[in-house]
Amino acid sequence: MKKIGNDTVVVMTLKQGKEVNNKFELMQDSILYYKKSVDSLNLNLEEHRIYSGKRLQKMYESYWSEYEKSKFYKKESDSFRHMYMANKLIYLENEKNLKRDVRHATIYATVLTFMVMLFSAL
Repeated sequence: MKKIGNDTVVVMTLKQGKEVNNKFELMQDSILYYKKSVDSLNLNLEEHRIYSGKRLQKMYESYWSEYEKSKFYKKESDSFRHMYMANKLIYLENEKNLKRDVRHATIYATVLTFMVMLFSAL
């Protein structure tokens, strides 16, 4: 075997060449069988790649959709939280006013009762 440039040259006798040709003819059926097997595997690999790509695309779209929904729900929950805080402040202010009004009414009722008792005693 000798290398000339990028090519390889093999030197053999005619008898060796005939033996190689005979073996090639005998093995040609199995060579074709294995070639078909390899081609079939390549086809299956390509189908698997296409299927996996579609499946991954669906997963990505599903996750993206969920992410977008979560952003919407976060905005909505923030809005509800702000409304809750505003309503809570209003409630606390009204509660404070109610306690003040009850205290004033109690004082008024006590003073009035005291005055009625004072004037009725006279």
